Amino acid sequence: MNVPANRFRDFSPELLPDREEAYLLKEVWERGEVHNRSELVLDFGDCSLHFGVDIDTDQIVPDFRPGAVRKSKSLKSLASLKPWRDCVGKEIGWTWLATNQQGYMDSAMISFVDVIPMILLHAMASSVEVFSIMHVTKNTQESRKAKAQH
Repeated sequence: MNVPANRFRDFSPELLPDREEAYLLKEVWERGEVHNRSELVLDFGDCSLHFGVDIDTDQIVPDFRPGAVRKSKSLKSLASLKPWRDCVGKEIGWTWLATNQQGYMDSAMISFVDVIPMILLHAMASSVEVFSIMHVTKNTQESRKAKAQH
């Protein structure tokens, strides 16, 4: 197995620095070509959290940046689209970074308001892919099973 020298291993899953004021999501931006999102930006107004992909390793690269996002024509708003429209205006909760079985850090998860993750960001083919996470409880499973039987 070819295991990379992981230069991103020092990243903390706590991607935002501690502060008194909550990190409220104001806007979500993407940069890239059709079918390839080279960058995803979570905009908190006075700072932002950027996610990119290392094109050599396909690892996700988180980058906290103080200050307002510098707008450009290459940034496209995603705030009105799912899953982001359900997150805009909410406080970011927890963040996680995930490492795959080969030692590559290729995913990040984000929760809003509480500890249950809502969004998965996954580096794949040099693109930041976005997935919604659905919390499936025992009651949810039993309800679906009952509906399927009727």
